[in-house]
Amino acid sequence: MRGLRFAISLSKEIKVVHILFDEKQDELGESWSRLVEEPARAAGLPLPELICLRSPFRYVVIPIVDYILDLSARNPDREIAVIVPN
Repeated sequence: MRGLRFAISLSKEIKVVHILFDEKQDELGESWSRLVEEPARAAGLPLPELICLRSPFRYVVIPIVDYILDLSARNPDREIAVIVPN
């Protein structure tokens, strides 16, 4: 939540990247509306977009880097900031 709050302070366009390892595992996707969209809407904040990427073999870095490179190529005039919360 701290990382998301920080991201909202930087931009109105927020994409939250979530890596899925298992076809059945999507707990965040199931609760995204309740945990993120409803509170953001109630506070008048921009709604972050949830991006779910499937990854075999529990790879995390490669799918995220690939997504960022693709996003950058499709939006060459935009600055992209990546926030990794601890």
